Amino acid sequence: MPHLSRRNWKKDKRHFEEVEARISVERLFIAYEAAMQEETRIFLRKISPHHLKHIPDPIKAFYWTVLAGLASKDKQFEKAEKLLTEAIYIFQKEDPKHLIYRMH
Repeated sequence: MPHLSRRNWKKDKRHFEEVEARISVERLFIAYEAAMQEETRIFLRKISPHHLKHIPDPIKAFYWTVLAGLASKDKQFEKAEKLLTEAIYIFQKEDPKHLIYRMH
Protein backbone atom coordinates (compact mmCIF):
# COMPACT_ATOMS: atom_id res chain seq x y z
CA MET A 1 0.00 0.00 0.00
CA PRO A 2 1.49 3.35 -0.99
CA HIS A 3 2.41 5.80 1.72
CA LEU A 4 0.08 8.79 1.95
CA SER A 5 1.55 12.05 3.08
CA ARG A 6 -0.48 14.11 5.53
CA ARG A 7 -1.44 16.47 2.69
CA ASN A 8 -2.73 13.67 0.44
CA TRP A 9 -4.56 12.06 3.34
CA LYS A 10 -6.40 15.30 4.04
CA LYS A 11 -7.24 15.67 0.35
CA ASP A 12 -8.49 12.07 0.16
CA LYS A 13 -10.52 12.52 3.35
CA ARG A 14 -12.10 15.70 1.96
CA HIS A 15 -12.92 13.93 -1.31
CA PHE A 16 -14.46 11.02 0.61
CA GLU A 17 -16.59 13.46 2.66
CA GLU A 18 -17.77 15.20 -0.54
CA VAL A 19 -18.75 11.91 -2.15
CA GLU A 20 -20.48 10.73 1.01
CA ALA A 21 -22.42 14.01 1.23
CA ARG A 22 -23.56 13.88 -2.39
CA ILE A 23 -24.67 10.25 -2.09
CA SER A 24 -26.62 11.02 1.09
CA VAL A 25 -28.41 13.94 -0.53
CA GLU A 26 -29.16 11.95 -3.71
CA ARG A 27 -30.66 9.13 -1.63
CA LEU A 28 -32.85 11.69 0.10
CA PHE A 29 -34.02 13.08 -3.26
CA ILE A 30 -34.82 9.61 -4.61
CA ALA A 31 -36.79 8.62 -1.52
CA TYR A 32 -38.68 11.93 -1.55
CA GLU A 33 -39.52 11.71 -5.27
CA ALA A 34 -40.70 8.12 -4.81
CA ALA A 35 -42.96 9.27 -1.95
CA MET A 36 -41.22 6.92 0.46
CA GLN A 37 -41.93 9.03 3.53
CA GLU A 38 -40.27 6.86 6.16
CA GLU A 39 -37.10 6.42 4.09
CA THR A 40 -37.04 10.16 3.33
CA ARG A 41 -37.01 11.00 7.01
CA ILE A 42 -34.35 8.35 7.71
CA PHE A 43 -32.06 9.78 5.02
CA LEU A 44 -32.78 13.30 6.22
CA ARG A 45 -31.59 12.45 9.74
CA LYS A 46 -28.31 11.18 8.28
CA ILE A 47 -27.52 14.52 6.62
CA SER A 48 -25.69 16.94 8.88
CA PRO A 49 -24.65 20.57 8.43
CA HIS A 50 -21.16 19.15 7.87
CA HIS A 51 -22.47 17.31 4.80
CA LEU A 52 -24.10 20.45 3.43
CA LYS A 53 -20.85 22.37 3.24
CA HIS A 54 -19.78 19.92 0.51
CA ILE A 55 -22.94 20.39 -1.57
CA PRO A 56 -23.04 23.00 -4.38
CA ASP A 57 -25.62 25.75 -3.93
CA PRO A 58 -28.05 24.63 -6.70
CA ILE A 59 -28.22 21.14 -5.17
CA LYS A 60 -28.59 22.71 -1.74
CA ALA A 61 -31.58 24.66 -3.11
CA PHE A 62 -33.24 21.38 -4.09
CA TYR A 63 -32.47 20.12 -0.58
CA TRP A 64 -34.27 23.17 0.86
CA THR A 65 -37.30 22.41 -1.35
CA VAL A 66 -37.45 18.86 0.03
CA LEU A 67 -37.30 20.25 3.57
CA ALA A 68 -40.03 22.73 2.65
CA GLY A 69 -42.22 19.95 1.30
CA LEU A 70 -41.78 17.96 4.51
CA ALA A 71 -42.47 21.04 6.64
CA SER A 72 -45.63 21.70 4.63
CA LYS A 73 -46.80 18.10 5.14
CA ASP A 74 -46.24 18.65 8.87
CA LYS A 75 -48.32 21.87 8.64
CA GLN A 76 -45.27 24.01 9.47
CA PHE A 77 -46.12 26.54 6.79
CA GLU A 78 -43.93 29.42 8.01
CA LYS A 79 -40.90 27.14 8.06
CA ALA A 80 -41.78 25.85 4.58
CA GLU A 81 -42.09 29.39 3.26
CA LYS A 82 -38.69 30.40 4.67
CA LEU A 83 -37.04 27.34 3.14
CA LEU A 84 -38.65 27.96 -0.25
CA THR A 85 -37.62 31.62 -0.13
CA GLU A 86 -34.02 30.54 0.47
CA ALA A 87 -34.21 28.01 -2.38
CA ILE A 88 -35.65 30.62 -4.75
CA TYR A 89 -32.88 33.06 -3.82
CA ILE A 90 -30.23 30.44 -4.60
CA PHE A 91 -31.89 29.48 -7.89
CA GLN A 92 -32.16 33.14 -8.95
CA LYS A 93 -28.49 33.68 -8.19
CA GLU A 94 -26.98 30.37 -9.34
CA ASP A 95 -29.30 28.54 -11.72
CA PRO A 96 -32.45 30.46 -12.74
CA LYS A 97 -33.52 27.84 -15.30
CA HIS A 98 -35.00 25.84 -12.40
CA LEU A 99 -37.47 28.65 -11.72
CA ILE A 100 -39.11 28.38 -15.14
CA TYR A 101 -42.40 26.52 -15.26
CA ARG A 102 -45.24 26.07 -17.72
CA MET A 103 -48.87 26.81 -17.10
CA HIS A 104 -51.24 24.22 -18.59
